[in-house]
Amino acid sequence: MDVKSAKQWYKSLSETPEFHAEELKLDFANSIEKMMTRRDVNKAELARRISSSPAYISKLLSGDANVTIETMAKLTESIDCIVHIKVFSKSSNVRWFETIEGSNKNQKDAKVAAQYWQRSKGQLTHG
Repeated sequence: MDVKSAKQWYKSLSETPEFHAEELKLDFANSIEKMMTRRDVNKAELARRISSSPAYISKLLSGDANVTIETMAKLTESIDCIVHIKVFSKSSNVRWFETIEGSNKNQKDAKVAAQYWQRSKGQLTHG
């Protein structure tokens, strides 16, 4: 298979609902793992908190688990987090920002960074 054919194959594959579902599972797993690290929670502790097994947590973090909305809520609640689910048009340009936890100074810094980003995209005419 030449490069052009491989790119076409990947493009056709990436437009399927199954591919998108796999991306969503991996994104959720990565987010959980990131927050576990920030909260100093290991797999065994997370499993204990949700009355599950460390094997299930490993499966989830590898992106192999087909997680329900209820399980997502249970997992995030157990590490003092929440889930946000948003739906956008495929033609939308979506930008996500990491949240900044902590003091008001950090929140002000985040606001300044967001305003700078908006200005750089021509979305704000004044500060």
